[in-house]
Amino acid sequence: MRVLLGQQVDGHLIAPTPLAAHRNRAVETIAGSGRPVVLIDRLVPGVAADAVISDDREASRRLTSVLLDDGHRAIGFLSSLPFDGRYRAGDFIPSTPVADRVSGYLDALAAVGLPSVDGMVRLKVDRTSIQADARTFLTRSDRPTAVIASDSRIGLALFRAARDLSMDIPGQLSLVVFDNADWTDVAAPGITVMSQPMRDIGAQAALLIDRIEGAVADPRVVVLPQRLVERASVSRPPAAP
Repeated sequence: MRVLLGQQVDGHLIAPTPLAAHRNRAVETIAGSGRPVVLIDRLVPGVAADAVISDDREASRRLTSVLLDDGHRAIGFLSSLPFDGRYRAGDFIPSTPVADRVSGYLDALAAVGLPSVDGMVRLKVDRTSIQADARTFLTRSDRPTAVIASDSRIGLALFRAARDLSMDIPGQLSLVVFDNADWTDVAAPGITVMSQPMRDIGAQAALLIDRIEGAVADPRVVVLPQRLVERASVSRPPAAP
């Protein structure tokens, strides 16, 4: 970023990381330079800049509702977001997309009178042991009958773990995933996903050009809807023994 500032580029499109605060200070430096900035995919607390994001909270509420409508009540949520300790409802999550997805999940549970269950939201799934972590989650004593994967890599790990455990999808486990990755369409069964409007985010981020050309207005956040793609990975939960 210092190099870009030194080269006096006209404007910046930034996809911020969800990591520690010192990384965000680099974004603050760019935003404070006086040059136009548009954030894409996520917001940075304390940075007043234009942004284009997708509606993760509503998308997660809808995904969770799909599972609730089919009768699921033990619904897990997995993310690889770095996080200190074990997540409990109300904890601060340093990534706005994941925070919004967890909030949407909790919104849907509350709408049907279900409390959040401690341990059903699992953050910090280690990318170096993602397969083992997914397997552990699916074999816990109070294992979920359905899982929401907060990204496609977590979703693929859950899909493989279920296959390795001879766990039928959707007969024994319903699985839904954020991001319409290629594998979700060719898997057997096809995976129900929430498809993010990546092309539209890129097109809307062109508002940077208006700023470069001198447009003056308060910073605005453009929030785009996501699209539910229903496939064959969701069914009613297995009957209790």
